[in-house]
Amino acid sequence: MLNAKYLFLTLLFALCFSTINAEAGCNGSCAITDGDDWEVSTNTHMWDETIEIDNLNVNFGATLKLENVTIQINRHVTLLGETEWLKSNITLVRELITDNVTVHNELEIVSSKVNIFFDGNTTDAYGALHTEGIYLVSGSKLIVSDLDGNSSTKTDASIIKPIGRNENTYPSWYTWCQHLATWEIIGEESNTTVVNIKNSILIDIYQARIYGDYSSFVGNNVIGCRDIFFYGDNLEYYNNTHNAYELNDTRANIGGARAYDGENKIVSGNVFQGGGFGIDSERTKNLTIVNNEFYNLSSNAIWSGFDSSYLSIRNNTFVRVATTAWIGNVTNVTFSNNIIINSTNSYYSTYISGSDVFIYNNYFTKCNARCILFTNLGYSQNENIYVYNNNFSDFSSTALTIATGTHNHFNITVSDNLFHNGQTGIASSIWASYPKLPNNVLINDNIFTNLTTGIQFLSDSLSVKLVDADDYVIENNVFYDTFSGIGVYGSAIAYENLQILNNQIDVENYGINYICIKITQMASNFISSNSITAGQVGIALSNSMGSTEITDNNITTRNTGIDLFSSAAIIDNNNIRGVCDDEQCSKVSFTKVAEKGIRLAKNSEAEILNNFITNYYTSMEIQQSEADMVYENELNFSYYGIKSNEANIEIITNYINYTNSAIVIEGTEININNLIINSFETGIHAFNSSLNLESITLEDGNVCIEVIDSTYSIVSYDNMDCIEAKLYEKYFFNIKIQTNEGIEASQHNFEFKDFRETQEKVGYTGEDGYSPYYLIQVRKVDNSGLSTDFNPYYFTYVHNGISNTIEFEIRDNSTLFAYLDTTPPTTTVYSNLSLTNKNMIYLNFEKLSVKNDLLDYDLYALINDGINFAEWEYVGTYNQSMVGYEGVDGYKYRFKSISRDIYGNIEIKNGYDYEVRVDTSTPSSYFEGIGSDYYFTSNDRVLLNWESPDPDVSVFNVKIYYTNFTEDYLNPETVVWATISEMNYFANSETTFVMDKMGHYGFKVIAIDNAGNNELKEDYDFIINFDANSDKLAFNSIPEKWGDDYLEIEFDRANFNLDFRLFLALESVDQRNPYFNWYTHPHDANEEIIRLSGLLDRTRYYIYAESTDLAGNIENPLNSTEYFSGNGQYDQELKLTYIPLLKYQYEFNVYVDDNLDGTFETTLVRSETISGMGNTGYYLDTENKTILLGTRSGGFIPTEDLIGIKNIKVEYAGVHAIFEVYTGNPSKADNLAITPTNTTHIVMGYNIPNDAETCKVQSTTNISKGWFNQEIISPCESGYHEYEILNPQLDKQYYYRIMIEDQFGHISYSDNRSINMEDVVKLYSASSNTDSNQFGMREILPGAIGISLLFLLFGGVLMYRTREEDSVNETLIESKPVAKYKVEELYLIYKDGRLIKNLSAVEVKTDSEIMSGMLTAINDFVQDSFNTEGDLGDIGYGNNKIILQRGKNSYLAAVIYGETDNFFKSKMARAVRVVEQENPTIGSWNGDSETIKNVKPQLEPIIAETTGVTREMVDNYFNEKEIIVTTSYEIEDDNIKLKLNISNYSADLISGCKIRPQYNDSILRLGGIEPDVAYSFSENSFTLGDLNSYSEIQSVLKMKLIASGKTSIEIKMDYQQKGRDSTTSSTIDIE
Repeated sequence: MLNAKYLFLTLLFALCFSTINAEAGCNGSCAITDGDDWEVSTNTHMWDETIEIDNLNVNFGATLKLENVTIQINRHVTLLGETEWLKSNITLVRELITDNVTVHNELEIVSSKVNIFFDGNTTDAYGALHTEGIYLVSGSKLIVSDLDGNSSTKTDASIIKPIGRNENTYPSWYTWCQHLATWEIIGEESNTTVVNIKNSILIDIYQARIYGDYSSFVGNNVIGCRDIFFYGDNLEYYNNTHNAYELNDTRANIGGARAYDGENKIVSGNVFQGGGFGIDSERTKNLTIVNNEFYNLSSNAIWSGFDSSYLSIRNNTFVRVATTAWIGNVTNVTFSNNIIINSTNSYYSTYISGSDVFIYNNYFTKCNARCILFTNLGYSQNENIYVYNNNFSDFSSTALTIATGTHNHFNITVSDNLFHNGQTGIASSIWASYPKLPNNVLINDNIFTNLTTGIQFLSDSLSVKLVDADDYVIENNVFYDTFSGIGVYGSAIAYENLQILNNQIDVENYGINYICIKITQMASNFISSNSITAGQVGIALSNSMGSTEITDNNITTRNTGIDLFSSAAIIDNNNIRGVCDDEQCSKVSFTKVAEKGIRLAKNSEAEILNNFITNYYTSMEIQQSEADMVYENELNFSYYGIKSNEANIEIITNYINYTNSAIVIEGTEININNLIINSFETGIHAFNSSLNLESITLEDGNVCIEVIDSTYSIVSYDNMDCIEAKLYEKYFFNIKIQTNEGIEASQHNFEFKDFRETQEKVGYTGEDGYSPYYLIQVRKVDNSGLSTDFNPYYFTYVHNGISNTIEFEIRDNSTLFAYLDTTPPTTTVYSNLSLTNKNMIYLNFEKLSVKNDLLDYDLYALINDGINFAEWEYVGTYNQSMVGYEGVDGYKYRFKSISRDIYGNIEIKNGYDYEVRVDTSTPSSYFEGIGSDYYFTSNDRVLLNWESPDPDVSVFNVKIYYTNFTEDYLNPETVVWATISEMNYFANSETTFVMDKMGHYGFKVIAIDNAGNNELKEDYDFIINFDANSDKLAFNSIPEKWGDDYLEIEFDRANFNLDFRLFLALESVDQRNPYFNWYTHPHDANEEIIRLSGLLDRTRYYIYAESTDLAGNIENPLNSTEYFSGNGQYDQELKLTYIPLLKYQYEFNVYVDDNLDGTFETTLVRSETISGMGNTGYYLDTENKTILLGTRSGGFIPTEDLIGIKNIKVEYAGVHAIFEVYTGNPSKADNLAITPTNTTHIVMGYNIPNDAETCKVQSTTNISKGWFNQEIISPCESGYHEYEILNPQLDKQYYYRIMIEDQFGHISYSDNRSINMEDVVKLYSASSNTDSNQFGMREILPGAIGISLLFLLFGGVLMYRTREEDSVNETLIESKPVAKYKVEELYLIYKDGRLIKNLSAVEVKTDSEIMSGMLTAINDFVQDSFNTEGDLGDIGYGNNKIILQRGKNSYLAAVIYGETDNFFKSKMARAVRVVEQENPTIGSWNGDSETIKNVKPQLEPIIAETTGVTREMVDNYFNEKEIIVTTSYEIEDDNIKLKLNISNYSADLISGCKIRPQYNDSILRLGGIEPDVAYSFSENSFTLGDLNSYSEIQSVLKMKLIASGKTSIEIKMDYQQKGRDSTTSSTIDIE
């Protein structure tokens, strides 16, 4: 009963409360404060409120309804319960890019306005974490609608729009919307999500992704940038309006409706105005796009692809869109009853690739490029495409293009279409660089009118050879009022089995034109049964080889009927008629005729059969071509029946009537059989040709046959009836007259005649000695059949008064040569040798001229004494063939002959015939650069460079001898030498000789001059003692460890003459030195002992000797290369000569020539362990100087060296010996501790720092009496040891120590430790007498030990923490405070300039007069600005800035010293907005500042933020910005102090600061850091800790120079800022 009473009172109170607050209020989870999070955990209803919150969370089981609420949500919205926004104004500030509205349950937005901040800093295009708007979890529901459900009433529509922030930092992917602010709806991939958006206004919705079946998007107005993706089945997209330019007509936009991944989708009744594309679909089935309108789109109105099917596009209107439809690889497409006007794409209006495509009843007009383009890009073969009953008009380029692809289109039918008023009706051509043309194309029953070209097929480009295009049929089409009919162009093997049948073609230019079509032997093209009327050419083939059949066509032309240029065809049964009525027309018998009936040109080939040709100037013209068969053609009414030039023709059973010249040929081979020619002037005229004539009939003519310069065969002259002659045979000939020397005799007269003539014909030669050509008749057959031969001909000419006559016959085109004899004789003398080592010179005489009219000759000599030639001397007159002449050594002689013939012609000769030099002197030679006759060398190559003081040496004979004796300074006369090389060289040159065996080599060069004189030489020029192997130095045994500072080392020389230098290096035994400095050690060359003194304690010594023998061979262990032969077996060991050094400055490399080709191509890798060897691994045992190769468990096994080339090479640095010196006492034992467990058992523990020869535990009860050994350990290993003391005397005090002795007798003693047994007895006696309730030793010890351990652990932690804190504190010493800005004053000013409130920083005192003037200027500025939009900006005065932020009725002015950003302005804007919201009457303010409430609480946080900042701190900030590392250094001797300055000028703490020095460790060594901080060896880093914002730290790195040189140090600092890892660095050069 009591509970019921309380419930009643509660309900009554709630009712009263709700009644009192009916104007504005809230039920449910209403305990919220502006700026806090709102947790809705119960059913909540808020109305008529204005609030600002951070995060909104509607929990499971709760509901939230906002009605007429103005709410600003700064952070994230999570809706786990049902939520409704009714007539509200929602602003989603999204302070972080991860903030959005996440719907888990249901969100209904009714007649509300939603503003969504878009952050340009986001780097993700979309996604759950970065959704710029609403994120829908799987199974959630989103409803956006108006209030009354009527799309025509706009005032109640829901409006969702974005508001931009950070617009200048948009990510690179965000270029589509030109950096506009946008928003998104993003859903999880689920078909259970429900989205219904109706009668709403969506502004700049971009990259939205909506998942779920049965989505509905109806009656909406989508403004600006749009891109909405719908995933799922059964989409309804009705009656929406899309306007890209409604807000701003200059914006470029993209996007539209995207239907992806689903079935049964309908897009109907929509209007798309402006922007990019309209409708996009991928992976959809049964998509219907009907009754939509598309206007002014810059991309695809419709795009469909990626395995979509059953696409229906019907009854749509497209006006000024770039691409009507882009359909890629879609099956079952219907494109019908659409209207396409003014498409703007420069390439195509509609692109289609797919199978089972039906395009019909569409109207295309004013296409900017191709109205329809078929190409399949990279898709598989498409087939079954039907284009019919379409109307194409007023297109700029091509109406329909059947283009190439990567795969074929197959089975395309184009029928019953109308193409008018455009460029090309149908084209088949290349697209992009795709090579495959479609196959099986039927073009029939179409009409082409008022076009440039009706049908045009292209099959090639400059870069791509096209293929396919098989089985095309062009049939029953009509072409009229068109410039050209059908054109086929290309150069690839394409358009095979092309058939052009039964078309009616009436065009101005070419009816059918083939260019560059090549047809294989397996295919053929047909041009048949067409009716062609053409202004120029009926059918033309150019560069088209293969099988083209031109049959049964009716052709009427004004120029040429059929034209073949470099082409092949069969021309059969065509009716070809010429019609020409222009003034320029050619005429035959005063009748105008066309030009050519059939023309073959430029290597064409044709069979011409059964054609009727009439009314052409030339019925048939064949030039540079072959007509294999000209059969049963009838040629009527022409000037030339058949005209040919450079052709091959076979003419059988043809008829030529009414012609001037029936057959005219030049340069032609022709066979004629059964030819009938009627009514002609000349029957057959042949020039420079070959004719075979059989069964010919020539009637009613003047001359039957005329042949000029031709060969012919005429079987019979019967059936030839010609008035003048049946045959004329004629040839051209001319005459040339010249001298014997070939000099032309110009203007020389002559006479000629045939044998029947009495009167000679007179002629003259021209300037070149040739006469003109004369046409000579050599045979005539008259009409009666009588044959007359006019040969021979006689030629007469006169020379020097003598008449000469030549008789000759003319049987072909020829030239007759006549000569004038004016040439004197020519002779010469010569010797067999131009250089002789004999004094007697024998000369031979020779006649050179052809005539045999020589009389005698005179011999002359010209003598040179070695300096100059004298004058010619007459020797004598001779007529024999050989004459002797005596010469002198060193002289040159020139000889010549002057001859005379019997006609008195004397030979003229200016030069000489032959020159001979006499040389009987012997030459000499030597080797250049050889200063001694005996040498030692280790180099196996010797450079031989020979010279001679004599310039006429022709051959240097170089001989090399060898003996295997190797003793020094060998007497060459005491051994036998073998000749191993002998070469002749023909110039003083050089060569390198390789000595391949050790021993002595003798070298000798012999010179031979041009005259054949040989040098005489007995001894060798020089001898070389070759020794390639270096003699080695060996040390006798050296101890591994030595205990004295003096050591003697014995050594052995391999050769007494061996010289060497000794080198030492050293390092500490306790710390290895990664780098060595080597020091030379002096020694007495006459002694066999090396003495080392002053050796240092705990030092490791390295020793090697560099030896040099007489041959110059140097043995340097530091640069050792050794070769071995692989045995191909497991576990092969290679024994090294020296102990290898494994130091940073020395490499150890093993190379293998595994294929025995002389190249070491495989580099092996050293393994630290035998078991760890990889496939190319080896193990190095430095102690035993061995290399272990592959084992059964791993490692590299080289190929067996079967040819002995030593296929393993080892390059390393080694030493002869390594030994350690210990001269001091060993390190003492430490950590001695004596612990009693009871009175009879005591344990003493101690630590041995290093291995030792012997350790002794010594004790005493009286130190003065000496120490006694209790335990002896030998050998004594390092580490912890224990000694047990049993049953000690209970009244004694015991002393203990540890003695350590090394192998050299050096001894050390530890510190003493003692234990008093009486104290132990007391301790354990007290324990035994303790009551059970008291703590004894048994209880105390464990506790004490535990507490000790705890303290030790805690102490360790404290030590660690203290150390860490010390590190941080020390790094912060000498910190320099910095700040970005200082807020000095704030002024809240009314819009008319009156001051509402002023706040000032304490230390700042601004002059009132300055501020008064400043406010006056601000007032004028703001008054002008309140009538404008946008940011007021800032005003500068002195070193300050005034930042202005405007509200509706007031503005806030902040006086700033420093630099601010947009976040500071947003704080100012928020303060102004809150003040005005809390004072709704401020718009009519009376001037009393006390009436404006809550001003100071809003302004104080802004000025308090920088209360602790000074101007000095701001100045520090401007000196350096953000996080910077700077470096400088000082050098003192070999010490470097690298000074580091690290600055944090950012507004955030940076944590985990670590510096990593990067340097060349062969030049520098790291010594430490000041102040001392923790160092990590694994990371090579010093830990600095955290660095506060606006702070600096200084540190000094201590470095050590270990080598000279120039180097650089890079200091990298790793740190974390705002949870992100970052790095900065500084580099400095040091020399």
